[in-house]
Amino acid sequence: MKKRLKDVIGSLYKPSAGVRQAFALPRADAEQLPRLPSVAVISITAPERPPAAVDGFEHLLRLIFAAVVQSKRENPCRFHPGSCPADPELH
Repeated sequence: MKKRLKDVIGSLYKPSAGVRQAFALPRADAEQLPRLPSVAVISITAPERPPAAVDGFEHLLRLIFAAVVQSKRENPCRFHPGSCPADPELH
């Protein structure tokens, strides 16, 4: 097991005193994570690849790169969140 994956798994089992943690892992490592009820996974996959084998997590969000759509017009609020009207095309 790679050191990075081992460190992440160790962190999942340590009490976090109410502080949330986030880790970015490659597919092969994410597929080896223990299915703990306190772990949430966001799996982002390229459209030409099969879904990652991360079933079994209570909190799982699957996205594919094709799900990301950029606005066709310039976003004047891009660098100033909260300063624009509620326009879904701008956010």
